[in-house]
Amino acid sequence: MTKNSGQRDFRTLLLCVIALPILVGVGALVSLQSSKPTFDPASFGLPEFVGDFRILIVQTSDNTVCMLPIEKSLTLQALVPGAKALLDHDPIPVESIQALKEQGWDILYTGPETTREESVKVIEDRNEHNRANGCFRSYANLFAKYEHLITWSPLIPAP
Repeated sequence: MTKNSGQRDFRTLLLCVIALPILVGVGALVSLQSSKPTFDPASFGLPEFVGDFRILIVQTSDNTVCMLPIEKSLTLQALVPGAKALLDHDPIPVESIQALKEQGWDILYTGPETTREESVKVIEDRNEHNRANGCFRSYANLFAKYEHLITWSPLIPAP
């Protein structure tokens, strides 16, 4: 073994010892960043607007702690300020909203002053609270909403 080959082996070993942990760390960081939940409508195959409403937030069990897999919710943002202006403007696309409801989406409304960032922050804070303290649900409301999905049998008598 020559002096040059020993130096080359040492450099290769040094490169592996230094570079490999850096590459693994960067890969883990990219993975963590890409796994952050999204609330953006495009990520769910939804348009940005429904009529004159912006889809501000999309909530599912993927991004909201304590939501059941069968639950999904859209927060629609009115772009016209004030209830009177909203009613006068009549931007509600009844057919589009009804189609979303028929696909199982719950629809919530907010005004033009609400930002996506504020809404996401509220959801993330609630997620953190629910992770720490557990989930509380009113099962009566949930039961009434999804009763049509339940198959009654002799073991589970209908109410």
